Order: sequence, then C-alpha cells, then structure tokens
Amino acid sequence: MVSTAPFEEQAFGRYRLLERLGEGGMAEVFRAKSFGVEGFEKIVAIKRILPRLARYRDFVAMFVREAKVLVRLSHANVVQVFDLGRVEGKGDEPPAYFMAMEYIAGLDLATMLTRCQQVGVRPPPGLATYVAAEVAKGLDHAHRRRGEGGQPMGLVHRDVSPQNILLSWEGEVKVTDFGIAKARDSFEVNSEDSRVKLLRGKYAYMSPEQARGRDVGQDTDLYSLGVVLYEILSGANPFRAPQPLETMRRVCQADAPPLERLVPGLDPGLVAVVRQAMAPLPSGRFVDAAAMHEALLPHLSARHGRFGPSDLADFLRRLSEQLATNRVPVSEKTPIAAPSHLTHDVDHDRTDVDLPDRDDEMAQASRLLVLGRDLLLQGDLPRAGDALGRVLVMAERHGASAQASQARMYLGYLDALAGLPGGEALLRDGLAEAAAQGHRAGARQGRFLLGRLLENIGLPRAALVEYEACRRLAITDDDPLLATECDEALARLA
Repeated sequence: MVSTAPFEEQAFGRYRLLERLGEGGMAEVFRAKSFGVEGFEKIVAIKRILPRLARYRDFVAMFVREAKVLVRLSHANVVQVFDLGRVEGKGDEPPAYFMAMEYIAGLDLATMLTRCQQVGVRPPPGLATYVAAEVAKGLDHAHRRRGEGGQPMGLVHRDVSPQNILLSWEGEVKVTDFGIAKARDSFEVNSEDSRVKLLRGKYAYMSPEQARGRDVGQDTDLYSLGVVLYEILSGANPFRAPQPLETMRRVCQADAPPLERLVPGLDPGLVAVVRQAMAPLPSGRFVDAAAMHEALLPHLSARHGRFGPSDLADFLRRLSEQLATNRVPVSEKTPIAAPSHLTHDVDHDRTDVDLPDRDDEMAQASRLLVLGRDLLLQGDLPRAGDALGRVLVMAERHGASAQASQARMYLGYLDALAGLPGGEALLRDGLAEAAAQGHRAGARQGRFLLGRLLENIGLPRAALVEYEACRRLAITDDDPLLATECDEALARLA
C-alpha cells in the first residue's frame, strides 16, 4: 500500500527526495534532485529497496549485482541507470540501497491502458505497433550487449509488462527494470515454517517456460512483448484470471483466444506477428528482438503516414484532456480518434464528438462485451459494470438484440455477485431471450455464467447441470475455448 500522508522533501545522501511516486513489491520510487558543482542540478528517479527487504543480505547482494549490469545499458529505449548507492540507516535501521535512474516525465503503459478504458478509447493499431517496435529496439540492445571482455552478457528482462514500459509526454518509449525480476522472483524467505515467495512476477505476461520455473532465454522477453501487444490491440490480457493459479495454468498452456476473434478486421499481418511472438515453444518465436522489430515496421504505416513519437504524444495529450474535461455520461462516451494524419477528416479539438455510426459503434460494443466478460470473471465488478452498461446502451440504441441479451446476462451475473435483488432473474431472462431469438453464442455464455453463479452461491449440483449444458452447446457449435472452460469447471466440481 502507498501511504496517503503528504510527502515532505528530505535529504537522501547527495540527493534530495522531492516526491514519492509509488511503491512496488521490492522498492519505492521517488522523484529526486541531484546536485553538483557550480549550482548544477538534475532531476532523477531514485529506486530504493524497501526497508523490510534491506535486512536480507542475499537480496541486497543480488540487487547490487543486477544494478552493476544495468548501468552498462545505454539506449534511447532503455531507462538509463546513473548510480548505485547506499545511505546508512539511523539507529538499528538497515542501510538503504538505491539506484539513481533517468526520470521519465510521463506515465507507464499500464496507466495509459487503464485511462483508455475509463473514457472508452481503444488505442489505434498504429500506436500499439509503434510502442511494441520501440520496446523491441530496447530489448535488442540489451540482448546484444557485451561485457568489457567482449563476451555476451546474456541479459534477459524477465518482466516485460505494461508497468515496465514508460511513455514520455514527448512520445518516447522506454523499458525499465531490466533484470530486476531475476532478483525479485528468485528471493524467498522463511515465514511461519513455510517457504513463501516474498515477491512474484507478473504471471499474465510470463512465457510458458517461465511460468513452469524453467531456465529462460531472451526469447521469453519476445513472448511477453507479444502478450503486451495483444493487450494493447484487444483491450484485455489473454491469460489473466481471478486466481493466480488459474492464470498460471492458462499461461502454461498458452491458452489465448485468437486475437482476430476479439478484434475483427485487424490487419492479418499484424495478427501473424503477435501469433509468432506468442508461439508456445521458443523455437517458434522470432529469432531475436531485431527480427521482431523488422516484422513490426511494415505495420507502422497507415493510410496517411507513419505512426511516430509526435502521434503518441498527441494521443497522450488528448487522452489527458478528455479525462480532465469529459463530462459525458459513461454510456455515451465515444472513442478518441487516432492522430489526424492516420484518419479521415476528424476535428480533434471537439469534446462533443458525434456518436459513431452503427457499424463502428457495434464493433466497439462487441469488443467491450468481451472485455466486460473477462473483467467479470476476474472479479473486477466496477470496470465490468462500466463496460457492460455501455454495451447495453449501444445495443439497444441500434436494435442489436444479440449483444443486448448477452449484456443483460452479464449484468445479471454482476448484480447477483454484488448481492442485489433480481440479479439471478435478470441472468435467466437474458438466457431465455438469447435462446428464443436463436442467439447461440449468447445462450452458451449464459449457461456458463449461470453455472458460475450457482457454484459461487454454494449450489454445486445445479452448477453441474448448467456447465454440462454449456459444454454440449460449445461442442455442437465448435467453441473449443468455452468447452475447455466447462471441462475445467466440471473437473473442479467432481
């Protein structure tokens, strides 16, 4: 948890801490200022090991070894490490070990994606491709880096994820925390007579071999980058589940829904790049990060030009403005357009954008429906309700009965989970409506949700009936992903 108490500026060795930016599993980060001769000053980021971890010598030694490696990296797409230091603690407090790093004025990719969901925006494919291509360049530099004797350093990031991809307000893309995951994921400490992982990697972005605890090579970073690109394009991580063990199972089996199903009309060439990056076996992936970068380059081009730093900066600016000024109800929010030279005639200065036409809005509704279901099954009820409420408004506006009935089912499930009266009835009504209108996809999903609901409220026998009915529909309609989910549910209740 990050403290909500006001932060007071304080001296820290030869630095002055100005602002506490956040805290992760192993360190807290500050915006700080360094001082030199003749009034020289520089803004940096200070990453300081958490006090509770600084007491463990093995962890500190690993942190120091990694920092000595990271300082050798110097590339436009990698956050530069300037300094490794130690400030002695007071009294019996342990020394505070830290890294001084390049300060990036902007936000991380995870924050950008969250803000996009808040205002109903889907980043354009050009933006997704540009970010992935820039990350690939940074990875290529690190992967090829050699030591002073000319020997390959064999660097692997191990944690390529949206939280570790920084976007500057000027449109730069930088990878951070290179190699820190090795220290984080390797460290264990005895606690109450059991071996407890003190810090964990981000399961949903791991490669299958990393999730299984095997030795990983540089191709694991390419797999993780493929997952990141998948998420930017589709709006959802393909593996994330409510429970870490279920996420790990999906990752180990490389059980990702086809991207083209979530984003109809996406460039098949770009889909192929994501598919190759996310190949279950390392031998099926790109030979190196440079090859992945080259494969992404053709997809940076669009109708009116090529996506670049100024376009990313423009997108971030307009996203921030819409968050600050948008007073439109959630159900009526419309997407921010792509940069002007990548679209038809769009007035980007308007905040009261006209509603999109039926085809555009229903395509957005289909994507939100998938996102809402995923968030629902992950237990993120507020964001699920937001997405599904918008789907229902759009579906009813355009008379799309299939999407409307599915949205009602999902919202009924959400209401029932939240303990609201009528939730289960709404779910059953939506299921009956879908069946009566011949919407088989909706009927399948409704059966699955009803089974999940009955399981959650302690009615396993009734849940088994619904899961079995859902499984039969999924097999008949050739929906292997849903059939697999039903099999897992049946096994869980057996």
